[in-house]
Amino acid sequence: MFSTIMKYLQLSFGYLWLVAIAAYLAVSASQAVVRNYNAQQITAELEQKLEAANLEKQKLEALIVYYKTDAFKEKELRRALLLARTDEKVYALPESYNPKDLEQLAVATPVKEQVKDVADKSNLQQWVEYVLR
Repeated sequence: MFSTIMKYLQLSFGYLWLVAIAAYLAVSASQAVVRNYNAQQITAELEQKLEAANLEKQKLEALIVYYKTDAFKEKELRRALLLARTDEKVYALPESYNPKDLEQLAVATPVKEQVKDVADKSNLQQWVEYVLR
């Protein structure tokens, strides 16, 4: 009877070792799968960053080519020296230029009313108003 119990315990411990080894292998495999997944995610992020950096590089290279052209040099010199070509019209806008403000101003003071006011006044009255401003 003692020998049967010992054999039973030996078989139980043998099965227990097999179960423990199988559990260890399953945990190791799952950890490897998780590491692989994380590595793929990092690789995908790095590839996206590389693609964005390549696009930025292409934009900068295009800007370098543009900056080397005579057209840019001429434009930049005219801007820096406040010069204009003979066929070019230059408009001076305030530093706090906001198109919406100009639209509101244009709506608030229609040009037709201003023209009517000027047309109703004599030349002398217009000069007096201009000087007194």
